[in-house]
Amino acid sequence: MHHDHHNIPEADPYFLDDDVTHYSEEMISLDRYQETGVYVEEEKEKEKGDILIVFGNSLLQGTTRQIYISEDNHTYTRSYYKNRWGLWSSMPLKTISSKTYDLNSLKEPHFLLTTNVEKLINAPENLPKGSESLDNMILSIASRKVHHHIQFFIADNRRTFWIRHHHNDSSWSPWQTFI
Repeated sequence: MHHDHHNIPEADPYFLDDDVTHYSEEMISLDRYQETGVYVEEEKEKEKGDILIVFGNSLLQGTTRQIYISEDNHTYTRSYYKNRWGLWSSMPLKTISSKTYDLNSLKEPHFLLTTNVEKLINAPENLPKGSESLDNMILSIASRKVHHHIQFFIADNRRTFWIRHHHNDSSWSPWQTFI
């Protein structure tokens, strides 16, 4: 797997935004989001706002995972397990540097940007042709169940979402639109 580490700064794992680490009112208000879904900040003066992605207990069986992506792509994640929220941690965004990228090869936890990609193999079937090189984002996470992986594809300026699963040694499930 090839990543370009030069065009997007690497997140410092020991530094988190004050808004996140000091449990601002905004961040505490996110505690109530535990149902699977995507919650998009809609502000007319912003082209793209913050988004909160929640993978609920129904998907991850025993835990809830929140992924918070700010409008400038700073990303944080935390889990709800055994009736309490864990601490927020940063997820560095990496740009894929190869011209062709096979999504089936991605099984490790990553947060990737497709800016330089000309051809995505095993991408959602209804991803518009020519949009591979746009600033699409791919989240790959593993659940607490060791052999369950999820890929989450974000496209169309953060307005279109797909999800798929990989269990044990089986193949990836088909991409499904995520609402």
